[in-house]
Amino acid sequence: MADHDDFEDNQYPDNDEFVPYVTAGNLQQRSGAKVCLWGKVTKVSASEGFLVKTVDDQEVQVKLRKPLSEALEG
Repeated sequence: MADHDDFEDNQYPDNDEFVPYVTAGNLQQRSGAKVCLWGKVTKVSASEGFLVKTVDDQEVQVKLRKPLSEALEG
């Protein structure tokens, strides 16, 4: 799990306790905020991050600032 300081959340500074779920359709409205994206990982690439197929049947590319040190689960 990443440290709290690893996240940039300038637009929504009071977003420490409540992290909203978003779909691909409303993800852009929360640009810069911490969010939960619900979906299924469909493709993993060491150089490009991974693709998530969301509950509204769209694919979102997730790029990480630094590589993960452990496998993801859940």
